Amino acid sequence: MNKTKKMLAAMMAAGMLASVGLSGCSSDKEEQGAAASTAPGAATASATAAASKPVTLKVLLSGYGTLQDTGKVLEEANKVLGQLLPNTQMSLEFVPAEQYEEKLRLLISAGEQVDVANFSNGIGSAKNDLVVEAKKGTMMVLDDLVKAVPDLTKEIPASVFERGKVEGKLYEVPIYQTVTDKFIGIKMHKELADQYMGADTLAKLKTTLDNNGVLTKDTYDILTAYLKNLKDNNQIRRGASVETMAWLPQKGYYSLYNWAFVVKKEDNGSKVLNYFEQPEVKMMYDVHTDWYQKGYVEKDILSMQNRRQYEKKPDGNVLAMTTQNVSDPDFPDMDNDINDTKAYGFPVATVAWAKNYVIGPGNMQGLIIPRTSKNPERAMQLIDLLNTQKGLELQQLLCYGIEGTHYTRDEKGAITPLVKDAAQAKYAAMNFNIGNLLLKDPKSKDTYPDFIREVANKKALVMPLAGFKLDIEPIKSELAQFDAARKEFELGLYSGASPKVDELYQQMIDKMKKAGSDKIIAEMQKQVDTYLKTAGK
Repeated sequence: MNKTKKMLAAMMAAGMLASVGLSGCSSDKEEQGAAASTAPGAATASATAAASKPVTLKVLLSGYGTLQDTGKVLEEANKVLGQLLPNTQMSLEFVPAEQYEEKLRLLISAGEQVDVANFSNGIGSAKNDLVVEAKKGTMMVLDDLVKAVPDLTKEIPASVFERGKVEGKLYEVPIYQTVTDKFIGIKMHKELADQYMGADTLAKLKTTLDNNGVLTKDTYDILTAYLKNLKDNNQIRRGASVETMAWLPQKGYYSLYNWAFVVKKEDNGSKVLNYFEQPEVKMMYDVHTDWYQKGYVEKDILSMQNRRQYEKKPDGNVLAMTTQNVSDPDFPDMDNDINDTKAYGFPVATVAWAKNYVIGPGNMQGLIIPRTSKNPERAMQLIDLLNTQKGLELQQLLCYGIEGTHYTRDEKGAITPLVKDAAQAKYAAMNFNIGNLLLKDPKSKDTYPDFIREVANKKALVMPLAGFKLDIEPIKSELAQFDAARKEFELGLYSGASPKVDELYQQMIDKMKKAGSDKIIAEMQKQVDTYLKTAGK
């Protein structure tokens, strides 16, 4: 163990992370494990033969680090695991989220045992990208291992499993949750909207957004008039949250890469575009500049460490955006106004930014079996437990801790942490990294999981590129330079605090082109066209 720690420390000090990547070198034992995972019938046979062998699975998850009661929760979890999967225990480490990708890379590169790890789409940071790492051989192919756990494929829809595939092979078991792209709503204080916008204008605002098309000037005209009314009547409070209002132009698009390269929702031809060159984005910059100059935005917005600190407060931002639900008559308790009013502590008026949920491209949060796993069959059995009904008790222990100690249940029976701030909690975990979030909880009458299954996931519009996964490797250098140009200019533009908005905007576009945006678009379009042709769309 000391030798391993020294090795990892030396690798960090030498700055080897970028050059080593996640692929590293594999031992003969590891290669045999990978081969076993893909040989027909091998998974079932070896799982049966090894069932009586005591195994400790090394599990690595992104989270909040080791907290006061992490050991206590793991002890209880291992008791449950031992009953569900005899002779099996976990050695589980929660790595602080900001350190997780690097830790996972280093362990696998050093050949250290990791049996189960969570994996998220690295697109945007160009780090742990599923396509890139699958091609490097970082994780095992799971198709035959999954055959040995049939409950898993019954619990999670086939369309969701597609999110974990690369070139037809399964590398990741997606964690079943909301599979749609984000759905956003404009949030206002109801008392202010009633008095200074009025029911008729509010209805008109909803009409301008009740579609899946691109943003129009009509929306901004209504919002600007509303802010002026508030300012004139000394009710502007903390003004508009430009940090979230900057999302508004995204309404007519879905993203291929970090909201930098996009496709229009209503474009069946799937033409790849630079998001920042779209007229709705430039319109947003112009509007926010106007808002800032007229006093509708905090003057110190550029120096604020948390630019969302005044949202959801009675005396805070009077205009903001956040995630919300699509209204559905079968689920009246999912009403946004009611739920937001309860959550915020004051009456809220919401306006959805589009008509429907959509399902765009990309992979999801999921669980992988790294190529350094010493127990791939047992690892898949653990993944099965964390994602199916028979493992609900284990999953809830790891996600929320011990009932009565770390969480309680509300009037509907839904789990509610006793301490909501993870920094102050004795135990906290990022549940979206652990297991199926849509399992049926017999103690709960909360309809949210049913709503996600039956409305959000089932009724969403499936985009032509829903199964597309971008391979960033051919354009990795250009993307890094593009991201640097974006970082240099974006805040100054969407904050509205830069007076020379036209000049600054042109400088950003020029730098993006110099970084290779045209080459990026050409490569993405090539991959998109190939996908559409192969998929027969």
